[in-house]
Amino acid sequence: MPRARAWISNAANNRGDTTLTLAAAKGDAKLVELLLEKGASAAPRGSRMDTALIRAARFKREEVL
Repeated sequence: MPRARAWISNAANNRGDTTLTLAAAKGDAKLVELLLEKGASAAPRGSRMDTALIRAARFKREEVL
């Protein structure tokens, strides 16, 4: 089952944004933490070739950083 969880948390939309990338951009620290605990990869890059960390920094989401 861990592989299924990782697949779900690393799934991307049609622009390549993952749930983790979008949660970081919105500043949802609880969701970011949950996704990382469930195996989401911090490496995937979204539509602007940003990682979740870069996206959080761009939008000044200090609660995620």
